Formats: sequence, structure tokens, C-alpha cells
Amino acid sequence: YDNGGDVSLVPGALSDSTIAATRLFAHLVREPLYDMLRTKETLGYIVHGGSRGSVGTVGLQFIVQADKASPKYMDARIEAFLEHYRGQIASLSDEEFAANKTALITNLLEKPKNLLQSYSKFWQAITSREFVFNSRHLAAKSVRALKKQDIVDLFETYLAYDAPQRRKFSLHCYGNRVQEIFALPDDEPRASADSDGLAQAAEPAGDDAQRAVVAAPAMPDPQPPVGGVDPRKVTNLRRLVRTLAAFPSPAYSAKPGKAFVLP
Repeated sequence: YDNGGDVSLVPGALSDSTIAATRLFAHLVREPLYDMLRTKETLGYIVHGGSRGSVGTVGLQFIVQADKASPKYMDARIEAFLEHYRGQIASLSDEEFAANKTALITNLLEKPKNLLQSYSKFWQAITSREFVFNSRHLAAKSVRALKKQDIVDLFETYLAYDAPQRRKFSLHCYGNRVQEIFALPDDEPRASADSDGLAQAAEPAGDDAQRAVVAAPAMPDPQPPVGGVDPRKVTNLRRLVRTLAAFPSPAYSAKPGKAFVLP
């Protein structure tokens, strides 16, 4: 019955430092994302943000699951959060930045708690054809060398709404009651700004108050295609997967000692 939104921003196969910056950015936004969308907006009972790596690629993943919000609205709120957080990156103090780096490094170097975790780590390195069994130690070394400017550059290059190299995959899952719950009238409520400066949609009035799906927040108009590639709507996922390479190019995966992001 629930609806879900899964938004992934995928820079792709990158340098070790950019992969490390992606993981650190995911660490930085995890708590603010949950606080804004789950605690303050009560958008969904599952709100998650983190990094996701696979076969030489890395990206950010945001997941929201709810029974009273449409996937389109969830997507818009994630975009609004990222735009809101854009102004907070540069204002991070050196102490906060260092503390977050230390916490991420500690997590990367944490030893497996059981045999299953050890098995999963090594088996993933085999099945992905990376064969880098000390990837977490290499990733920790890359994170240790990061500067705050690296996070700013990552956001402005790959993650911002108007980033020149942005690539986004948005998966919308609709529950069984979608027609019953999300039949909005033509005069949808307009968005306003909340006390945090994050664009917030107004609540419906009257009979519509029972429906938690509200107008999408104020977002910038879609810009011309970045990099000459038009966004496209995927209706056949299996067909899309068949057009993609299952592994990184041989030239990339053959490099020894590469540090990849592992879950």
C-alpha cells in the first residue's frame, strides 16, 4: 500500500578522492536529511540517505517510503533539501569537518563483527571483479586527505541541481491505493517558505486536509539538458539494463590498488 521514492545521484567511475568525498558528503547529510524530512516534515516513516558503490561506480542514494505522499512529491522534497544544504556546506567549521572525517574513518576501519560480514566483504570484491580486498583501508586513507573544498567541488560539479556533470536516476514506486489517495484537484495549494528557509508546500484545506499529498515545493524551472543529454523516462527497466555494461571498462578495472566504495 505504501509509496516509495529512490533518488540516486551517480557521478560514475571516479578518482579515489572523489569517491571518498562522496562518502563523506553522504555522512554529512545523513542526519540533517532525516531531521528535515522525517522529524520536521514527517514526510515518511522511512527516510534514508547514504552512499552506494558497485563495480567501480559510486553515488548518493536517498530513499523515502510513506503512505501519504506521492513519489513525485518525495523527489521534489529531496531536491529542495539538497538546495537548502548547499548553503550550509561552506559554513561548516573546521572542527565539525574534522569530527565527521574522523567518524567516517572509524566506521571504515571497523573490523567485521562476525563471519558473515567478513565473507560478504571478500565475496563482493570477487563478484564485482575488483579484487581489492583492502578497499576500506584505502578509502580511509583517501578520506583522511580530504579538504572542505573537496566537498564543495563535489557538490557543485556532480550533485547540485544545475551541476554541469549531474546524473540522476529517480525510481518512483506507487502503492495499491494510489488512485484513491493521490487524486488532487486542479487548484493545488501553493508552496511557501518555512522557518528553516527550505521551500515547504502548504497543507490542503477542508476535505483535502485528510490527504497528505500537497503541491510540490518551489523549485527552479528545468534547465536545458546538461552535457547534451536529455533526461528520459524509463518505462522498461529490463530493456535499460540490457543496454548498460555490467562491469567497468577493462582499462579502469585493470588498474591495481584502486579504492572502491563498498557498502
